[in-house]
Amino acid sequence: MPTLTPYPTPRPPHDAPPVRVTTPPFAAPSPHAIPAMPDMLWLAQGDAIAVPIMEIDGRAFVQVLLNGHPTQFLLDSLASQTEVDARAPDLSPSPQQLLQIGELRVLHAAVVRSNVRSYTATNFGVAADGIIGGDLFARYPVGIDYGSSTLTIYRSSQAAAVTRGPQTVSVPLLMVGSLPAAAVTLNGESAGLFAIDTASGFDLVVRPGVLGSKHLHMTNVVPELREPEPGAHNGRTARADSVAIGPMRIEQPLVALPNERPRAEPEMIAGMLGADLMQHARVLIDVPGQSLSLTPLLTAAPSNYDRSGLWLVDHSGRIFVHSVLAGSPAALAGLHPGDEIVRIDGAAQFDLESLRRALMQPVGTRVPLTYQRARQTATITLVLRNLL
Repeated sequence: MPTLTPYPTPRPPHDAPPVRVTTPPFAAPSPHAIPAMPDMLWLAQGDAIAVPIMEIDGRAFVQVLLNGHPTQFLLDSLASQTEVDARAPDLSPSPQQLLQIGELRVLHAAVVRSNVRSYTATNFGVAADGIIGGDLFARYPVGIDYGSSTLTIYRSSQAAAVTRGPQTVSVPLLMVGSLPAAAVTLNGESAGLFAIDTASGFDLVVRPGVLGSKHLHMTNVVPELREPEPGAHNGRTARADSVAIGPMRIEQPLVALPNERPRAEPEMIAGMLGADLMQHARVLIDVPGQSLSLTPLLTAAPSNYDRSGLWLVDHSGRIFVHSVLAGSPAALAGLHPGDEIVRIDGAAQFDLESLRRALMQPVGTRVPLTYQRARQTATITLVLRNLL
């Protein structure tokens, strides 16, 4: 079994012309640098610590205390370590910060210029003050339950094992370099090893070349990829027939098909298991115990995709159009990149997440939008339809 090494750095934000709303990308450390494991103190009397999470656009934002102040951190299993954004408002003068996740205390969280705040504010409408990264997963089993909006940290693999029920599916979790990965079947064919990515907004991310080499085909494809990372504009989004992890099968998964592979990613990795897939089950990621456990949710439906054709971003609380999918309801209504959305269904009070959810309503729903362009306002009505 290969030695556990640091996870890749968090993915950087990507600017959205003509609206420049993000900051320069994260500075990538040397791939050979090995950050010290932060000191963690288990303060709970029991063997489990449960903390609330907030789901925004498929990602989990975890409630934490930073130097005694409540805030939100993004859960990103591919990040190399738990870290604090240098622009967080509650930093202490010391270069090392005190972070508490429920009753788990991280004594020396590093401060880095990672631009997490601008990245999350732009793409999710919430300015997270840092990232909970792969070092937490390397030390403790971690459970994610989107249904109850809870993240649970277990003191040991033995403590986590008692939570598995009769419907739980457990598969081996293999280490490929620094990445925990599981074998995946796509459209009934073996697709290889997929790493766990809690910060990806898809069921699956399939790397270039995998579809051709495995002779896999997607049923529906749109020529856009709404993933805020390098190469995000160079790719497609599709629906597969099915994906299976062990005996657990999910119909009509949402699949990202980027044109480029991250340079630091091992060639053995065929793709990523994303956050949307984890919403189909209660998930236990046990890196120390080398297992991935999934308890299917009977109420889980295929992952939604926007039905308007609008990719939206947040700029200081104002919502702008990043891009418009050709032939979509938004394109037919005449919306352009750079337009500011100022009202939805007549209401001026809304945020990025509520607007996105409004544009995922059932097919045929009519959504009135008022937008501003060059100091002129206009109101149009989008008739939502399936794009995927």
